[in-house]
Amino acid sequence: MSGPFNDTYVLAPERSAALALSFLEQFGCGWEPLWDPNDFSVVLGMAAGSSLADVLLHLETDAASEHTLYFKAKSDDGPRFAILAFCEDGSLILGLSSIEGDDQTAVLARLEEFASSSGYVGWEEAPASSQQEFKLRREST
Repeated sequence: MSGPFNDTYVLAPERSAALALSFLEQFGCGWEPLWDPNDFSVVLGMAAGSSLADVLLHLETDAASEHTLYFKAKSDDGPRFAILAFCEDGSLILGLSSIEGDDQTAVLARLEEFASSSGYVGWEEAPASSQQEFKLRREST
């Protein structure tokens, strides 16, 4: 997996564990988390070794929790990374990173259809930290 990467983001219609899991299922052939499961005991005050579903449910119900989860694709077909950005303002930003040269228009269209909202494509860019910042970035692209 080489770079550079284009990052495509959309604002999710709700902060939901079910929606986050659906996003991961729809946009890949399997994702490998890029974190140590025990990290959540320190960062979020959860039990060591908490499941992904438990972490997502915690982030859904604690709307003030801010945490970004990164996943690596198990396949080189399609997007290479998935991003779930749970923001402090209660929003959820969904992202996909693809190799530069992949059809970003198609990736953006699929994400926008999934989330029923408009998004934007950045280059090697971390997700916005809030709904307001997301909207500013989208307007500037």
